[in-house]
Amino acid sequence: MMERICSLSPGWQAEAVALYNRVSAGLKLPYGRRITTQFLERRLFGSQLWSSDCSRLLLDDAGRVIGMALANRRSNPGVGQGERLLLHWLGIDPLWQGRGLGGQLLRHMQALARQGGQRAVASALQWSGLWPGVVEGLQGMEGLVARSGGEWQPGELFLRCAVQGRSWTEQGEVPIVGFTQAHAAGLRGLLQENFSIGWQHETLSRIDQNYEPFNGYGLSETYCAAPVGRDLLIAEVAGEVVGFCVLQAGEEGMAFFGPVGLRPEWRKRGIGSALLHAALRRTQDIGCQEMGLWTNQTLAEGFYLPLGLQRGCVTRHVVWKSHA
Repeated sequence: MMERICSLSPGWQAEAVALYNRVSAGLKLPYGRRITTQFLERRLFGSQLWSSDCSRLLLDDAGRVIGMALANRRSNPGVGQGERLLLHWLGIDPLWQGRGLGGQLLRHMQALARQGGQRAVASALQWSGLWPGVVEGLQGMEGLVARSGGEWQPGELFLRCAVQGRSWTEQGEVPIVGFTQAHAAGLRGLLQENFSIGWQHETLSRIDQNYEPFNGYGLSETYCAAPVGRDLLIAEVAGEVVGFCVLQAGEEGMAFFGPVGLRPEWRKRGIGSALLHAALRRTQDIGCQEMGLWTNQTLAEGFYLPLGLQRGCVTRHVVWKSHA
């Protein structure tokens, strides 16, 4: 059999969506379980989440879509990174898994990055389940990454905590309020001055209904579904925005919240704890019994675990350095 790889053009949208939904149907993920043709069109051609010029389809000899990689070329000025190809999702049809096709598609993406002159192929994929087409197992995957010049980087933890019945300590000095448009300029400034784009996207989508996040966590169709300003908590001192916390009501009685963000000069004053406690109260008000968060291990160890969140899934990220 001869497989071929082609660009993800508008004519393939329906087939691409069907493949994504087949692959993701059995995954236990808190987001990105299902997409629609409209969502793919909006993210692929109407925003910068994915790029049609570097997203790829794997076809069988009858022209059926059996694999897909969603990617874009992106620089990240917030952390001083140059342009690189960012791989957001890679999947192989369940009926075709176990034949090395995930590795074939992955090697094609590496070659594509080198042709475009990117320094590296950086991956937004996580070992928690966003590798549905690479079924060689962890040991085999480590070998593939090593042979192709890649390396594992520290990943993230999925943390969760029970909400109902939990007690909270009031933090009285800094008021925590709901977002209004009067906070918009201050919040934008806080984000742009102190956080990389990966921290900005979810919060900006809550203050601007036209904002299109391009980070990999934008996979969920419900990601930007909340009305502007809803469940966006602000820490305010003398009219200045010094911190924020974003909530997203999830499925099955769980809410998700973005990392608590503070201005550097206001850290270690209990404001982060106050934001978390306010988020817990709000989560209980909207009827969710649990709250979850993806965060890096440093923040988990230093801040979230001491506050009472429990360790969940551990993930790792991958980077392939260019041989050029």
